[in-house]
Amino acid sequence: VSVEGLPVDQTTSLTIEAFKMNMLPYLPQSTMSSEDVFGDYYDNILLISNDAGQFNVPSFGVYQITTMYPGEAYSIFLNGASDVDFSYPGDGLARNTDMSYYDDLYASSQSEHYDFVKTGISHPIILTSLSGVVEAGDEIAAYADGEIVGATKVVDPNSTVTIAAWGGFHQYGMDLPGYTEGDAIELRVWSHTTGEELYVTADLDGASYGSTPLTSGSITVFDMSATPVDFNLSQNYPNPFNPSTRIDYTVPQSGDITVAVYDITGRLVQTLVNGYADAGYHTAVWNGRDSAGNTVSAGLYIYSLQSENITLTRKMVMMK
Repeated sequence: VSVEGLPVDQTTSLTIEAFKMNMLPYLPQSTMSSEDVFGDYYDNILLISNDAGQFNVPSFGVYQITTMYPGEAYSIFLNGASDVDFSYPGDGLARNTDMSYYDDLYASSQSEHYDFVKTGISHPIILTSLSGVVEAGDEIAAYADGEIVGATKVVDPNSTVTIAAWGGFHQYGMDLPGYTEGDAIELRVWSHTTGEELYVTADLDGASYGSTPLTSGSITVFDMSATPVDFNLSQNYPNPFNPSTRIDYTVPQSGDITVAVYDITGRLVQTLVNGYADAGYHTAVWNGRDSAGNTVSAGLYIYSLQSENITLTRKMVMMK
């Protein structure tokens, strides 16, 4: 579609409203550095994004949008409760700030291992800390309901990493893959040295896509496959324990499972999990109480993981 019209006065004041995602048109007729355009407003801005899955998040030092282009529009979300009156720099006032460092960083972080559809609908995940078995050249992938929706390459494990996760669209005869708002965020790391996906635990300020303007936090990468190949029931921790303990277990394929606690006579004390579980790594917590809510006596207990074809058991000790 080609549209022609008269240029708008680029110094026109525009209102950026609080508590909503604003669509801001780029009015100048020539390109300009994003620092020149937004630098004086960065204290008021939480997020700037475009339909290419690039983000500027000043509070995290993320500047992927370096050049503003005529005919484009940008989404803006403020970090405060007050509206902001915004205007573009007048003719001759732009400083043409050099943003080549951020351009090079963005280019170096593009995924080479994963394929996914960039739908134009994106959710930023900003990781401020990476720990565990992760190194430069690895890629961090975002999944939604088992589907890859975005990935980025780690350039420096000690620096902030930004992932664009892409949303789906299923209206007006279109069926574009991607996350659905509210889908749980799952992260994995592809190791470029071993060629396999590794298991990741994430400490994020939001657990789902689209529920907030952006998601931030940290991850820990473990030297174990992201998708387990066998059932496993780990030793509870702590053990002995009082008053509660954690039980980790893995499920290689989705299905119905039961995690339960028994006393030494075989009597059922408490059922912790009973129902459908996705393939992956899971945790159950026992608070040292029976099914009636009463605190159990000190002693030896047996806990089990059961599926249609397998039963695994371990022992644990409740102390007083």
